[in-house]
Amino acid sequence: MFFLFGVGAVLPFNAIVTAIDYFSQRFPTRDPAFTFSLILNGPNLVFSFANVFLASCLSLKIRLVASLMFILTMLFVLPLVSNFVTEPLAWILVILIIICVGIANAFAQSGIFGFAGMLPEKYIGAVMFGNGLSGIVMNVFRIITLAIFPPIEVREGEVDTSAFIGCLIYFAIAALVLMLCIFGYFVVCKTSFARHHMSKINSKQGKYSTEKIGGPNNPSLTLHRNIMSEETRGYSKINTNDTEMNAQELNTEPKTFLTVYKEVGFMAFQVFACFLITFVVFPGTHLSTHFDFMGNSLADQAWFSVIMITLYNFFDTIGRFAGGFVKIFSPTTIISLTITRLIFIPLSVLVQIGSTPSWIFESDWFRILNMAIFALTNGYNSTLCMVYGPSCTDKNSKERAGIIMSLHLVGGIFGGSLISSFLMTLI
Repeated sequence: MFFLFGVGAVLPFNAIVTAIDYFSQRFPTRDPAFTFSLILNGPNLVFSFANVFLASCLSLKIRLVASLMFILTMLFVLPLVSNFVTEPLAWILVILIIICVGIANAFAQSGIFGFAGMLPEKYIGAVMFGNGLSGIVMNVFRIITLAIFPPIEVREGEVDTSAFIGCLIYFAIAALVLMLCIFGYFVVCKTSFARHHMSKINSKQGKYSTEKIGGPNNPSLTLHRNIMSEETRGYSKINTNDTEMNAQELNTEPKTFLTVYKEVGFMAFQVFACFLITFVVFPGTHLSTHFDFMGNSLADQAWFSVIMITLYNFFDTIGRFAGGFVKIFSPTTIISLTITRLIFIPLSVLVQIGSTPSWIFESDWFRILNMAIFALTNGYNSTLCMVYGPSCTDKNSKERAGIIMSLHLVGGIFGGSLISSFLMTLI
């Protein structure tokens, strides 16, 4: 189920970016590939930071369910506005809708990572894998709708009905996936395993005080301790040797934001750096080229964008899956991978400008290879850091740690998108 939550956490971004071919056709004088990433992740970053402090005021249900309901509504409205409203009002409304989606996604994304952060490490890994799977799912839907409803060359002032219908169906499917995420949340919350972990944060930001239920020797607390184990393989009785430790954890006052940040900051910064490097050149720089074996028609441009984004999401998902199971780098050595990934910025720029030697930087095989390794390392690096982050603090602070990690993830995406917009003006 947490795979599904991971899909929903980044689905708004993936849904909009994967349909960039439609918006580029609809607004040919604009630059959706760069603009949408900025206006979606900018508000997401601001409100993700605010959510660190609002988490103690608003319940997880309100933050998660209400935000997902709002997003799925806006995603369905987005193609309608872009098609039936004329320019320049259409572009303004599209911008405002995406900004609102970014704000709502801040609460949904932080809520999902915070929820997973309360649980054993494998659940964060599942969410990260779902993040990558989200891109593949939306790519598959886009490929199907694009194949059935391909863009058609039309005269100036005319509307491409085929492309609009395909895009409307595509966003309706995205809204349906978010509905499944909401349903999945209620299903998970009814399980004994989730109730056991969530009970620790239902009062005073994660403390399930033993005093409030009659002291450490109260029979109800004894029963509560024996509901579920913390092990990652499933359900079992809590070891009696851990009883005193569990009682001590339950009585511990929740740590301040600054204290938790100091504990997870090293990993959080690497998540920020990982996504900053990635979004300096993706999607903008990578989508500014073309395959030699394809033409330059409207349909060819649309297929090139879909193919490149699909390649990214496929290898990114493989990297995320590997990161949840194969830990080649430890928490102290993962920074070496983060720094190494800087090489992809100059490589991607050289491909974009068609530098020499041409047999490398102007070849289709290198475009594909560069994208594959670029995406694979992004998925692996980010997943390891997201898994290691919450494990650096105690159980009472894991939700806040998960939110902090999510904040840096969004910050990296926004920072990379911002640098990308300036980078393209220099090339």
